[in-house]
Amino acid sequence: MPDNDTGVYYISIHATTATGANNTVCPVMLNFNPQSNITGLGNPNTTDWTEINDLTHVSNLTFEANDSNGNVIGSLEFTKNVNLCDIEFAQKLQQFGEYVDFDTAQTTLDSANLSTLNVSTNLTMYGLGSFENQPGILLDGQPILESGQTSNGTVSGLDWNAEKGTLTFSVGHWSTYTADGKTPEVTAISPKEKRVKVGDILDLNVSVKDTSGISSVVVNVSSVNDTVDEAVLKNVSGYWVNNSIMVDTDAEDTYYLNINATDVLGNYNNTVNLSVIRADTVKTDDDKKSSSGGRSSVGPSMPPEDVEGTVSGIKRVLAGSNVKYDFSDGQGPVLGISFDAKDDKGTVVAKVQTLKDKPDDVDDPKGNSYQLMSITVGSEGTISDENADNILIEFKVSKEWVEENNIDPSTIRMTRFHDGKWQDLPSNQVREDDQYLHFTAETPGFSVFSIVGDEYKEGIEEPIAEQPEDEETTDEPASETENAQTPGFTAIFAVALIAGAALIMRKD
Repeated sequence: MPDNDTGVYYISIHATTATGANNTVCPVMLNFNPQSNITGLGNPNTTDWTEINDLTHVSNLTFEANDSNGNVIGSLEFTKNVNLCDIEFAQKLQQFGEYVDFDTAQTTLDSANLSTLNVSTNLTMYGLGSFENQPGILLDGQPILESGQTSNGTVSGLDWNAEKGTLTFSVGHWSTYTADGKTPEVTAISPKEKRVKVGDILDLNVSVKDTSGISSVVVNVSSVNDTVDEAVLKNVSGYWVNNSIMVDTDAEDTYYLNINATDVLGNYNNTVNLSVIRADTVKTDDDKKSSSGGRSSVGPSMPPEDVEGTVSGIKRVLAGSNVKYDFSDGQGPVLGISFDAKDDKGTVVAKVQTLKDKPDDVDDPKGNSYQLMSITVGSEGTISDENADNILIEFKVSKEWVEENNIDPSTIRMTRFHDGKWQDLPSNQVREDDQYLHFTAETPGFSVFSIVGDEYKEGIEEPIAEQPEDEETTDEPASETENAQTPGFTAIFAVALIAGAALIMRKD
């Protein structure tokens, strides 16, 4: 062969016989050696193709790559024999460097273009000393092996050397494999040393970044809320937020709320905290009366993912007092709650959570539902008809909703789900303004509620029969027709008499 430049050359073969001729083209690989011809693969551990005796059965074919500084970043060792003389493979060799790519913690082999190399391989990644955990593995960006695991259907034999920062594992087919052992980067946005008082809703906001993707972000709020241990945050426009947790501890102190962010591979970061300072910076008269210490009475919260909005208030409940919670500044339909207390209940938190949908254990209410909500006044049983009178809920309904749904305003009512069924509450319209109809409903207790109304029923008027006017009746002589005898009757009767007389005479 001539000493030509490295590459693939095509030799035309023309064969002629007595009966005809045939042509074909045969590719020939000339002077190609990845160790010397592919940038980054000049590592001595890369197989030297000039030393291969049989290119049709190459065992332990190896590629090992260096970065621009000469540091080893990855290697591939094919555990099955490879045919380097495969015609399709030979045709791709000139672009070989485009189909194989090594980077820190990531190795790609384009198996669509290098199908000959789409076989079982031992893969080693180097330079992973910055990983805090045993890495998990992603295939084409999708998690396939969580941190801490060593094998699954795609990856096997994973070995992590934290001291050397090397990761070795075996794969059965090829694409892009990425290792990730870094914990998410967490930044606390709010609250940070924010002064809060009982009844305040916490605006939890956290920034989390991770190369693999975030699985969950939760905040431990058990120190400031007696019923919820962890607040689950949702990703909204790149920030993780939750605004459903209410402060219900009376003890003045600084509280640290631990953040736990976990990525899709199980790597987590729980080293960052939010913080609040519990202090009565703005006290109402009722707050000052209730500063005797201890926790306030507060009911359970619905799951954050089911809540559309929350309003709350706190009052001191004393026997013989009229207690009023004002929610008129909120966005929900409930404007207030009031009752006449029979017993001392201490500090009581009223909370209204408008819901996106009904809870799983609640049936659909009868009628057109305007809004579902969970209403609690203290813990279960704190306020009920056993210890309070005139328990009223003031609410409003949009006139627009009434018109769009053809609702009869006289049927609008509040209904309560209790003991496994919906119970309509006595409801009365008390006033209206340009946009809303205002109502009150009397309830014996608190749980899940719905505001409902019924559509107008089309009335069907039954026609009233007209009574005929009284008519004077007069005796009129019978008509000639009525007085006339049946035609022929007289003649028939006469014949019958004659026949009877003749019969008597014969007998005599």
